[in-house]
Amino acid sequence: MTNTAKAAGNASSRLFMAFAFSVGGWALLELWLLRVGAGLRAQGMAALCGLWLGYLSMRRPRIGRPDLLPSDTTALRPDRAFGAADAGWAVCFVVLGGALGAIVLLSQTVVLGVAAIGLSFFPLSRVHFCRNHFFVACTAVWTGLLSIPALGYRLIAPMFLPVASWILWFSAGVALLARIERMTRAERIARAMPNIPIQ
Repeated sequence: MTNTAKAAGNASSRLFMAFAFSVGGWALLELWLLRVGAGLRAQGMAALCGLWLGYLSMRRPRIGRPDLLPSDTTALRPDRAFGAADAGWAVCFVVLGGALGAIVLLSQTVVLGVAAIGLSFFPLSRVHFCRNHFFVACTAVWTGLLSIPALGYRLIAPMFLPVASWILWFSAGVALLARIERMTRAERIARAMPNIPIQ
């Protein structure tokens, strides 16, 4: 496979942390809305924002020529059996989410922003566990992320939950913009080599 095909496959794959942050940010905002007694309209708007970001993170756009397909098509997927190594990864993601939840509980804006943006650029989508058990991995992150703030939400600064939600959504948006840039670069490379076959 050429570098062009690899770049297209990486750019068009599901964005693991962006999806986890999209839904996790919505859940944190929902927790705050319930705390302040917000109505259904506000909850619906929060759900719309979170689910829309999540949808964009799950989409697998294709670029350029029809034979330039993502690298994680069904034909190339490995065995999806859940093994001991996958259980270990799941525990790691629960701990990772728990660390983020602890940051939310401590109302550390800068630390949460740095951690969320850093994780958005970390290539977790290439980890076999994230590819083969995408929703299990996301659920593990959400479990850690939401359990600590839910248990101690009265200790969180009153306005920090919406701030934390926007930080997670902003990080997801940054990851989406980075994918657009990669897709644009792969498109440009594909157009520059119209007669070179894809291996």
